[in-house]
Order: sequence, then C-alpha cells, then structure tokens
Amino acid sequence: MANGQSASEAEESIFDCSPPLVLKKGEIDRIFLISRRSQHEVARGLTWKCGLLICGGSTLALISLYFFLLVKGLL
Repeated sequence: MANGQSASEAEESIFDCSPPLVLKKGEIDRIFLISRRSQHEVARGLTWKCGLLICGGSTLALISLYFFLLVKGLL
C-alpha cells in the first residue's frame, strides 16, 4: 500500500474506533428495531394491528365455517 503500509494497517487507519453512534442488540430485549417513530408510536401501531388481526381472524373463521356448512348442505 502507500507509504509502506500493509492492507490491515490501511484498514485500521480508516476504521473509526469511537463512532458517534453505536447500534447493537440489547442483552435483555431480544427485538432489534430501527424506526423513525418513537417507541410509544410503534407500540400504539402494534396494538391497533394486533386487535384488528384477532377480531378479523375470528370473523373470517366464522364466515368460512358458515360457507362450509352451507356448501355441505347442513344449513
């Protein structure tokens, strides 16, 4: 490399050992999430989606059961 440096020495001189921001996974919390929204906004959005999926799933199951029984001639 330039000035008699090896490749590893050149990489070490480019690598910043003390960056202004470090991202890592927490030891306790197993979820690693990068978002523009705050933690409360993310939680609120997940709560809304969870409720919708639970209600929507049970509704879809009941409608499917109704059509299944209708096709089989049991209704």
